[in-house]
Amino acid sequence: MVDGNPCIEALVAANPNLKRSEELANWRLIVDLYRDAGHAELPLGAFDTSRVRKDFGLLRDVQGTEVPGDPATAFDNAFLDAAFRAGARTR
Repeated sequence: MVDGNPCIEALVAANPNLKRSEELANWRLIVDLYRDAGHAELPLGAFDTSRVRKDFGLLRDVQGTEVPGDPATAFDNAFLDAAFRAGARTR
């Protein structure tokens, strides 16, 4: 996450309609969001059990929708590479 340039270069090369400057700005925003949200130690894209539990409660309280199942087992982070974290300095 320290240097997003290799990822941005690959993304723009594969998608010619994208602008490098805009994608780099998006990358920086995502890095900031991950750091601010306290997700620096979670793999990128990971679900957090407490957040999922809160989301289930929000759906119930605001929309009156009861989500079936246990929030702790509603997702699986096993396929994510833990080396890719917002707080990671090296891979």
